[in-house]
Amino acid sequence: MFIRYDVNGQILERVDLYGPDFVTWVENNPELNYVEMEINFDVRNLMTDYYVDTNTKTLIKRPVMTLPDLIELKIGDEYVIDNLPNTCQVRIDNQDCLDVTDGVLCISADIEDEYVITITSWPYIQSTIKVRATS
Repeated sequence: MFIRYDVNGQILERVDLYGPDFVTWVENNPELNYVEMEINFDVRNLMTDYYVDTNTKTLIKRPVMTLPDLIELKIGDEYVIDNLPNTCQVRIDNQDCLDVTDGVLCISADIEDEYVITITSWPYIQSTIKVRATS
């Protein structure tokens, strides 16, 4: 199997069936970032759950952030998540985007409602937290 990846190691494409012409083409175009790999596991989640280490050209399972699925807090209270990757993007209800650069996110609410927080940081798998704010 050949895998094509971007400069960050994100897998863009996999090629399962190929002939000698394709192999020659890959060898003559190294800037396209194809790497040949033997994979001995179910590849259905290859594109979402793995990435290519661009230095070693090896396949790595993407890490998962250890975060709660649900945060329940009272209006005016604060909940602190202090184990985020140092650089990540946070979206609230798929709208506001906040860059977190120190691994710490403080959550509070002044309106009773449910919110969905999405946290993204490559190469981590994206995480989603539901926040339920009550009075």
